[in-house]
Amino acid sequence: MKLLNVFFFFLLLPFFSQAQYSLKGIVQNLNGENLSFATIFLEGTTFAASTDARGQFSITSIPEGEYDLKVTFIGYQAWRRKIKIAENTSLKITLQGEIYNLDQIEIQANRVGDRAPYTRLNLDKSTLQKENTGVDVPFILQWTPSMVVTSDAGTGIGYTGMRLRGSDQTRINVTINGVPLNDAESHNVFWVDLPDLMGSVRELQIQRGVGTSTNGAGSFGGTLSIQTNDVRVNPYLELNGTLGSFDTRKLSVKAGTGLINDRYTIDARYSLIKSDGFIDRATADLQSLNFSAARVTGRSSIRLNILHGSEVTYQAWYGVPQAKFENKPEALLTHYYNNVGSIYKNAADSVNLFASDERYNYYTYPQQVDNYRQTHFQLLHSLSVSPSLKLKTTLFYTRGKGFFEEFKYRDALQNYGLSPAMDSLGHEVSDVDIVRRRWLDNHFVGVLADAEWQSSPKWLWQAGVAANRYLGSHFGNVIQTALPVSGWSKETRYYDNDGHKTDMASYFRTIWSPSQYWQIHADVQGRVVDYTVRGIDNDLRSIDVGKEFVFINPKTGVSYQANAASQFYLSYAIGQKEPSRSDFIDNAFGIIPTPEFLQNWEGGARYQSDKLALESGLYYMKYKNQLVLTGELNDVGAPVRTNVPNSYRLGWENTLKYQVSSKWAVMLTSTLSRNKIASFREKIADYTNGFEVREVSHQNTEISFSPNLSAASQILCRPARQFEAEWSFRYVSAQYLDNTSNEQRQLPAYHYQNLRLTWKSPEHWTTKATVSLFVNNLLNARYASNGYSYTYIYGSPITENYVYPQAGRHIMCTFSVGW
Repeated sequence: MKLLNVFFFFLLLPFFSQAQYSLKGIVQNLNGENLSFATIFLEGTTFAASTDARGQFSITSIPEGEYDLKVTFIGYQAWRRKIKIAENTSLKITLQGEIYNLDQIEIQANRVGDRAPYTRLNLDKSTLQKENTGVDVPFILQWTPSMVVTSDAGTGIGYTGMRLRGSDQTRINVTINGVPLNDAESHNVFWVDLPDLMGSVRELQIQRGVGTSTNGAGSFGGTLSIQTNDVRVNPYLELNGTLGSFDTRKLSVKAGTGLINDRYTIDARYSLIKSDGFIDRATADLQSLNFSAARVTGRSSIRLNILHGSEVTYQAWYGVPQAKFENKPEALLTHYYNNVGSIYKNAADSVNLFASDERYNYYTYPQQVDNYRQTHFQLLHSLSVSPSLKLKTTLFYTRGKGFFEEFKYRDALQNYGLSPAMDSLGHEVSDVDIVRRRWLDNHFVGVLADAEWQSSPKWLWQAGVAANRYLGSHFGNVIQTALPVSGWSKETRYYDNDGHKTDMASYFRTIWSPSQYWQIHADVQGRVVDYTVRGIDNDLRSIDVGKEFVFINPKTGVSYQANAASQFYLSYAIGQKEPSRSDFIDNAFGIIPTPEFLQNWEGGARYQSDKLALESGLYYMKYKNQLVLTGELNDVGAPVRTNVPNSYRLGWENTLKYQVSSKWAVMLTSTLSRNKIASFREKIADYTNGFEVREVSHQNTEISFSPNLSAASQILCRPARQFEAEWSFRYVSAQYLDNTSNEQRQLPAYHYQNLRLTWKSPEHWTTKATVSLFVNNLLNARYASNGYSYTYIYGSPITENYVYPQAGRHIMCTFSVGW
């Protein structure tokens, strides 16, 4: 028996002595979610495992050798790789696709694909979240090509704005899940109404120029297509926060059920953001709530989205006199004496002007706030009738209501239709201190319907219709008077007018791919817009605007895929756009605005390899009757515009991304442009002897707020797996505050740098944690990113310039914890 045992020992010795190793790892999807119960096996062997609740797996006692590794999970593409086991091995495996791929179910009518002949940039969730410290969307996008951003409070929290190729937010068409976000009357986007929106965004696409046909107001500068719809496999809970300079605080809680019974999902997020702002008293108290419930199958999806935001923001839109910002005492004194008694009405105004530094805020009344709430309801249904036919229907309703409160020193009671007040001695007083509120109460409802048909591998057809109706009530009341006023009531409206707008649009698009190299796009959009405003305006003028517009906007383009890495494209598009409410009622000289007409040529080349991405493009935007910013503001801080007969924007955009090594990456963007008006007639009010209008003609002038050069660079370093550092730089050349090319009405060039340091928890941790430190404006640059200007004559021409200073060096620390 002993001899038999010895015999078997020597017989099996080669097997016992053969080296054996382990294979372990983690399985995730493209969203970074750990996938539980995924199957991992070495094909042709008995070695196999499944992932646990943390997405982790381990296979032990594997003999040395080469194997075919396969990973499967229902709803995802199988993952295969040939691996060599010669030591203990650890892998991170990412499965492609989604358990239900929304892109295969839903029509993305206002987005373009990788081969489309339009200038575009895609940003995914992970990229957007890197900059999400609680700032508004413009500041998250500040490093993208041709983008210039600004903030009234100087920090990116509160009222913010963006310009794309020199075009302001009223010319940038923004949609959320295809639903228009631009205000129907002002055409503006008030990002402060949806705080921490990026906390719920899955991806975002920026199209520069007219781009493809889409729903919403016509695009003149670009399009932002925001997608919040997502499907996450596992239940999750995320906690995000920010602490930083200017007593900035953010707390966000996000949770979701994951897939219930493989088809139902519920997601919710609540965010609270507070900041004192860089500018004095420019506080922001913001809250938002997002809720989404969906039923998703392999062929259909139905989703209810609710996005709610509320904001109480202290007003800082008045700006800082440029002489004060540039620390020029003599020029500031001249400015003061030009405006004492008009802008600076009492001793408190004067003390505030001279005692403050660059953080000066004209307003001192404690409740000089904007108080507004907005709720978006979206019901989206998508159906994949067959592999070649998809349908999508969207119903939406947006409800907004709020006011801004103002203190007016010794204002004329007749401006409010009120009788004179009585003082303590029984004397009539016609001018008293008052507090007023100006309200906006609006409803926006509509429907979108889209269809997509892949008639053959070479032909794709898309068509859609959209109809929406806007009702906006504008009214004001006096809520407080310093002296008793006969017949006054807080509920009495001293002005009241209603804006009604109906917008009906349709589009038809075809994409022809005659070969693997060529793709040709053609589409046409038709819009019919009916807009009326009637009632009494805040200056007690009667308003009666009734306009109807009909627009036909064709677009075409071609792309050539030379090889797997190189692509060339060329496109031509026509865009037409109606004037806004402000264009009709806020022009001091009574000029009736006309619609704008734009011809947009785009051409460029793209190159994409494993380490290098390059894009270079030219654009030419030729306008007829472009509404350009005059440099002035109306009485609520909105820019005033006027038509110019002929103008153009010509530019060269470049982007480079280079992965130097596994630890270093570089990104560079630049835009060189010329932005010209052939002939501009400046109108100047002359108050020397009553009121007259003077006109000055200017030839070949620069378009206001259009820098000739903007550039950005970012250097990313990952010295260790859990740590990364990113340095960012932005440069913006000088901009004119109006359209006269007058050097005395100019915003100087500026630049700033930011630094981000981030630590991420190791992958084997059950809890995902991230901590980031932001040092914004690293070198403490002193700059202003926006401004306004107006000129009048009182004996001689007088120009007043105001600017919006941005915060110097300041720190933000963010954290994110997820389960």
